[in-house]
Amino acid sequence: MAKKILADTGFWIALFYEDDKYRTKALSIEQNIHIHSLLIPWPTLYETINTKASKQKHNVAKLQHF
Repeated sequence: MAKKILADTGFWIALFYEDDKYRTKALSIEQNIHIHSLLIPWPTLYETINTKASKQKHNVAKLQHF
Protein backbone atom coordinates (compact mmCIF):
# COMPACT_ATOMS: atom_id res chain seq x y z
CA MET A 1 0.00 0.00 0.00
CA ALA A 2 1.45 3.36 -1.06
CA LYS A 3 2.11 5.87 1.70
CA LYS A 4 3.23 9.47 1.90
CA ILE A 5 6.81 9.73 3.14
CA LEU A 6 8.38 12.90 4.51
CA ALA A 7 12.12 12.99 3.83
CA ASP A 8 14.13 15.28 6.09
CA THR A 9 17.68 16.51 5.65
CA GLY A 10 19.10 13.64 7.71
CA PHE A 11 17.87 11.11 5.14
CA TRP A 12 19.53 12.93 2.25
CA ILE A 13 22.81 13.38 4.13
CA ALA A 14 22.87 9.67 5.00
CA LEU A 15 22.10 8.82 1.38
CA PHE A 16 24.81 11.07 -0.08
CA TYR A 17 27.68 10.58 2.40
CA GLU A 18 29.36 7.19 2.33
CA ASP A 19 30.76 7.56 5.85
CA ASP A 20 27.43 8.43 7.49
CA LYS A 21 26.44 5.90 10.14
CA TYR A 22 22.86 5.75 8.78
CA ARG A 23 23.87 5.22 5.14
CA THR A 24 22.89 1.53 5.07
CA LYS A 25 19.42 2.36 6.34
CA ALA A 26 19.05 5.24 3.85
CA LEU A 27 20.06 2.96 0.97
CA SER A 28 17.48 0.36 2.00
CA ILE A 29 14.80 3.04 2.15
CA GLU A 30 15.86 4.38 -1.25
CA GLN A 31 15.32 0.95 -2.83
CA ASN A 32 11.66 0.90 -1.74
CA ILE A 33 10.74 4.56 -1.89
CA HIS A 34 9.58 4.55 -5.53
CA ILE A 35 6.22 2.98 -4.65
CA HIS A 36 5.37 5.78 -2.22
CA SER A 37 4.71 9.51 -2.53
CA LEU A 38 7.78 11.42 -1.41
CA LEU A 39 7.28 14.77 0.32
CA ILE A 40 10.28 17.08 0.55
CA PRO A 41 9.68 20.31 2.49
CA TRP A 42 11.32 23.41 1.05
CA PRO A 43 13.67 23.92 4.06
CA THR A 44 14.89 20.34 3.68
CA LEU A 45 15.59 20.82 0.00
CA TYR A 46 17.39 24.08 0.71
CA GLU A 47 19.55 22.53 3.45
CA THR A 48 20.43 19.55 1.27
CA ILE A 49 21.37 21.65 -1.74
CA ASN A 50 23.61 23.84 0.41
CA THR A 51 25.78 20.92 1.57
CA LYS A 52 28.91 19.76 -0.16
CA ALA A 53 26.93 16.74 -1.37
CA SER A 54 25.32 18.93 -4.00
CA LYS A 55 28.73 19.65 -5.50
CA GLN A 56 28.89 16.06 -6.76
CA LYS A 57 27.03 15.57 -10.04
CA HIS A 58 25.80 12.07 -9.26
CA ASN A 59 24.19 13.30 -6.03
CA VAL A 60 22.42 16.13 -7.84
CA ALA A 61 21.15 13.66 -10.44
CA LYS A 62 19.89 11.36 -7.68
CA LEU A 63 18.10 14.24 -5.97
CA GLN A 64 16.53 15.35 -9.27
CA HIS A 65 15.32 11.79 -9.85
CA PHE A 66 13.26 11.96 -6.66
